[in-house]
Amino acid sequence: MLNSEILQTSKPCLSHDNRGLLYADAFSFDLRGNSSKAFFADMYFDYMISTIKHLKMDRPLLLKKSIFATDLELLLQKNRIYKGFCAKVTVFRNSSGTKLASDNSVSVMISVDSPENEYYTMNQRGLKLAFLKNYSLPDFVFIANYTPYFNHELLLSARLAEAECDDFFITDINGNIVKSMNSNVFFVKDGNLIIPERIPADSGKIFNGIIIRAAGELKIPVVKWGIRREDLYELDEIFLADVKNGITWVLAYSEKRFFHRISSALLKKVNEIISNV
Repeated sequence: MLNSEILQTSKPCLSHDNRGLLYADAFSFDLRGNSSKAFFADMYFDYMISTIKHLKMDRPLLLKKSIFATDLELLLQKNRIYKGFCAKVTVFRNSSGTKLASDNSVSVMISVDSPENEYYTMNQRGLKLAFLKNYSLPDFVFIANYTPYFNHELLLSARLAEAECDDFFITDINGNIVKSMNSNVFFVKDGNLIIPERIPADSGKIFNGIIIRAAGELKIPVVKWGIRREDLYELDEIFLADVKNGITWVLAYSEKRFFHRISSALLKKVNEIISNV
């Protein structure tokens, strides 16, 4: 769906001078939902509007919560998706003749898919994570409202095979782990849920809040702590979390192996929370 018009996926819908394609002048975020309604829809819509303002884009007059929700519902119906769904929302500045934008109008594109499971399930095979040499997350990412398209995910994913791992830990310039390539990262030690001292201020913060809420309902203490490479050997659990995949258990870093007792309990609680949204 592009600007409320439903289009066939087999036909092109972007022009040759699309700024999102040429200059990464765009941002995107995922949604997960059920029965045509996105989980925590208000928070993700507010994130979209705040990021549009942050990037000095012009908000379309018809980009309102009720219209956005209706568009999403129509697209799901068109694709015959009536239960669980994933959606990708992309906002890009419209075409202009120069690299520096002369037009701040935007277009909004939504695509949807049906996940294998209606609610979140734990991965059967634990992930193996590693570090990539000579890379840290630039400091500007922590003050921006979004993670740019042209970022570490594109540059580093080709290195996974040679590192023989499923994902990389990403650190800040001080060596503290802040996320993985694709998800938020959480740690467990002595029954405490540990979150990084700082994380990028993008849509991932919303699902971070859901995990922290689940921990609170389970009476699991939550602390902020700077976790570095050498600290990993002292942890009991590591897991990744994002709105698309839920909670993903990390089995190994180097020779260290991790459990998934608390992460499994948190996943169950998150499913309870979203089933009541």
